[in-house]
Amino acid sequence: MPDVQPRVARARQFVTEYAEAWQREHVEAMECAEFEADLAEGVAVFRLLESVHANACRLVFDGAEQELLATSKELYAKWAAAAGARLNDIGEFERRFGSVVNGPELRECVRKARAALTAWPVVPSPRAVGSRPIPLSEEEAAELHALRDAPPDVAGKRRTTPQPVPPVDGSILG
Repeated sequence: MPDVQPRVARARQFVTEYAEAWQREHVEAMECAEFEADLAEGVAVFRLLESVHANACRLVFDGAEQELLATSKELYAKWAAAAGARLNDIGEFERRFGSVVNGPELRECVRKARAALTAWPVVPSPRAVGSRPIPLSEEEAAELHALRDAPPDVAGKRRTTPQPVPPVDGSILG
């Protein structure tokens, strides 16, 4: 009967090597999956920043302090620095695994953030009186209420009633 011990020893060695190789590949694949999840979070945070910035622009236009835009710019800069540091990691994971889920999306977000920071918009405060809040003291508000409730012949009171704007045929606008 042939000696089976050398064959069993060789089989044991192959199984051990296979298990170690599989474990190594498994650990690397899990690292990639975790990295892809991190990239998805980075993309989601950037989209949140875009929304926050759009709201800040609206609020500033409506009369809020310009400080909101400075805060928004600061958040963009911090995000762009953190996400930009991951770009090399994306390249490394792509070399190892071929493709990285959320890699192209994060690259695009970093590009957008850097472009926005390069040409950061200045939102002017509105000039039309009715398009922004006007802070009034109690006395000033009382004066306006008195004027509104005064008879028509009082100085400063509107003498005509506002008329509605007639509808226009929109087809002429092309």
